[in-house]
Amino acid sequence: MHVFVTGSFGNIGRYTLEELLRRGYEVTAFDVPNKRNKRIAKRYKREIDIMWGDITDFNLLHDIFSHIRPVDAVIHIAFIIPPLSEKKPQLAEKVNVGGTKNLVSVLEQRNFDGPFVFASSVAVFGKTLYETPPISVKHPIQSTDHYSSHKIKCERLIINSKLNWRILRYSDVLIPDRELCKEDISLIYQIPLKNRVESVHVRDVAIANVNALKKEAEKKILIISGGKKLRFLWEERLCRTLEPFIGKIRPEELPRERFTEEPYYLDWYDTTESQEILRFQHHTFDDYIQELYQWLGWRRRLLYRIFRPLVRRRFF
Repeated sequence: MHVFVTGSFGNIGRYTLEELLRRGYEVTAFDVPNKRNKRIAKRYKREIDIMWGDITDFNLLHDIFSHIRPVDAVIHIAFIIPPLSEKKPQLAEKVNVGGTKNLVSVLEQRNFDGPFVFASSVAVFGKTLYETPPISVKHPIQSTDHYSSHKIKCERLIINSKLNWRILRYSDVLIPDRELCKEDISLIYQIPLKNRVESVHVRDVAIANVNALKKEAEKKILIISGGKKLRFLWEERLCRTLEPFIGKIRPEELPRERFTEEPYYLDWYDTTESQEILRFQHHTFDDYIQELYQWLGWRRRLLYRIFRPLVRRRFF
């Protein structure tokens, strides 16, 4: 099977590439040709076909699907996410909604009938902190920012299309080899310490993406999250994640005055149906922490230990 993957060199895309290759799929990767993506693409250049371009360019997408060998399935991950989606909403809508519309239109014109997997988000449920968990896929959807609005618009576009779709709503994705930037650190404080958070390992997200190609997932909307063992309050999730960087820290040591009390769109979820169909929940939070230590390596861990007071000040 030949699979076309958009956003293929992003944090979730590259793990999806690895899962596809591990299972012997043929892959065409599509992404924007920036320095980061080109650096990552070098790892796969002998294993996959790479198409560079902008998903907002309808004519380019049309030409690509007119000239590459037949595609059997599409996994659509390309999307601008927070905080950039909130800082540049017009650009984000052009890429997120406009790009998805372009892709769907091109595929419909070609009478594409293979599996089409769309990477959505639990953000579409809105802020559910004061409701009784777990939140199910039947929960009403509502937009609370540009990002969730874009996901909702794309879901509706896809559901109303002629495609053989599957929609996967990701929760909090744990990515062990992701560099923390200033924007990530600022997001820490935008989640209340007592907000419920259910995480999922990025490798399990990749497994879900690939397993969604099978017939049983057709025309399904499924929540992709880690299950009961990956449920936390934000204060616990944060302390455990920061330990490799700043050492052990207790929730009561967090600067509570800096955290918002405004609910965030994360919660605990009912993944009974998605797990039954996709069989993707394999990794634990401890797996994530162990991989995070491995990714940091002893040299970087030593530097964090030496400069721990400075590193702590960076976070707090």
